[in-house]
Amino acid sequence: MSRGKSYAIEAVQAVVAVLGGVVGGVPLISYVNQKNHGALFDFLFGHLSGALAYAVPIAVSVAAIAVILLLERPRKQALVR
Repeated sequence: MSRGKSYAIEAVQAVVAVLGGVVGGVPLISYVNQKNHGALFDFLFGHLSGALAYAVPIAVSVAAIAVILLLERPRKQALVR
């Protein structure tokens, strides 16, 4: 039973990692190279410029990393039980 919980947590971590990359990392790199975040980012956050154009994708990426790290402890505890 515990291993199943561990797998569920890993699945959530994977989804968060993909979303963090798609909504945070890729738009940041795109904005640096082309000054355009992309359609999905603009749909979610609107068209941003100036410092917010850099800050929001970085904040999304940092939030995704934080969620992954916060879920790591319960995942490891599920494996021990």
